[in-house]
Amino acid sequence: MNNFKISQLKENQFILHDFDNNVIYFQSYESLICKIENDYKITLYNNFDYSMTTSKYLHQFLNEFTCYDLYDFIKKNDIRKNKSLQYGKYYITFKG
Repeated sequence: MNNFKISQLKENQFILHDFDNNVIYFQSYESLICKIENDYKITLYNNFDYSMTTSKYLHQFLNEFTCYDLYDFIKKNDIRKNKSLQYGKYYITFKG
């Protein structure tokens, strides 16, 4: 049985913790936005920059569970174009 916890950041913005598999998800409305595995492997999904609200809460999510400036690095280096980036110990991929 999974050890799972769901937290609400704001209306329609959720953090889902799968403690058994060491995975944390960020969901906005019905869309999966981001997944962090084993504290350093990050996957961004197609709607990660869908709106200002989604971007704002993704930024907060990444600040809390990774490092402070990772979101800015992702935006600056155009993850949609590059599909894969590395920032220190973090490996970031885009699945669109």
